[in-house]
Amino acid sequence: MTKHLTLLGRRRFPILLFIGLVWGSDSERIISRWDNGVSKKIQYYRGSGFDEELIGVKTFYPNGDLRWKCRYQNNKRHGEYLFYLEGNKLLLEGK
Repeated sequence: MTKHLTLLGRRRFPILLFIGLVWGSDSERIISRWDNGVSKKIQYYRGSGFDEELIGVKTFYPNGDLRWKCRYQNNKRHGEYLFYLEGNKLLLEGK
């Protein structure tokens, strides 16, 4: 009986993993890059296809340091946003 439950659990794991990846996945897209190849702007999304929703944006300096970041809800800026100087020193924080 224990062996049967173990085999059943092994069969469920790939299915549950697939469901979690499809419905619970967040993704990021590099929107633009600096000439040196470093990411300039990255947008973060939750969901997929028609139900995909923008949940955050980050921009970077040419050296790769974070420039600013903010979260989105219902495709509008929501919550705090942070601006940084080169060297990742916080310059401005707002809501």
